[in-house]
Amino acid sequence: CLPVLEMVVGSLRGCANSSVPGQERERCLGPALEVGVALLRGASARVSLGGRILVCAGGHPTLGPGGWPWDEDHPHRAFLVDKAAEHLEYVGSLAAVAGVNVDVLAGARVPVGAALLEPLVKKCGGVLVLHEGFGDRFAADLVEAPARV
Repeated sequence: CLPVLEMVVGSLRGCANSSVPGQERERCLGPALEVGVALLRGASARVSLGGRILVCAGGHPTLGPGGWPWDEDHPHRAFLVDKAAEHLEYVGSLAAVAGVNVDVLAGARVPVGAALLEPLVKKCGGVLVLHEGFGDRFAADLVEAPARV
């Protein structure tokens, strides 16, 4: 498990378009999680092994179901935040039924929507970890985490 974790951490890269401010970058978490849960459910359909999804979030979801606008002055922001919360909790329920844990590692200096992500991870037995960023300290903490169990 540790070599895979080190490989994942080593492969993390910054945004390809760094000219867009962090909070304005497009993120489509809801559909990505639905696909991940479906893939794990399909892969373990005969044996029911479940699985684990690790999300490295550098900001809140902004697109698709489960996303909401970054602009606090958006005229429909409150409604979209409520809809996003409902969808993310629904995805957590899908994950729980499939035996999939969703862990969210949030490393950003912009809001990640922890209050909306928490019900998702609670529904399926995952964890939500907030970290200042995805720099060297994060990588070291992540690699050392399994030894702290």
